[in-house]
Amino acid sequence: MGKLGILKSLVKVYGAKLYEQGAVILNTAEEAKDIKSLSVNGNSLCITDTDDEQTYFNIAQATIDAGIVDGQQFSIVEFTALRDASGVRDNGDAWSVEAGKKKYVAV
Repeated sequence: MGKLGILKSLVKVYGAKLYEQGAVILNTAEEAKDIKSLSVNGNSLCITDTDDEQTYFNIAQATIDAGIVDGQQFSIVEFTALRDASGVRDNGDAWSVEAGKKKYVAV
């Protein structure tokens, strides 16, 4: 078995690409005047604005894996689902998404 065969035996294939990355909607460094605080709790980013309103965003797994440091700045990026899909996560929770649905993720 060649290297490709070995990789294919190790990698879980999920099918066609599910999301397309779009524009950066917000960069926390560029919008600092409107942001009172940023806090990270597990895989979520909480942005508190100058009106003390909080908004939460999931943090991209790749960003978490790379390590988050104190004072880190984030970009909120728009992702659009390319197709309908559903499945079950490793923890048993079901998930689904419809084509065209947008989600916003901190990277």
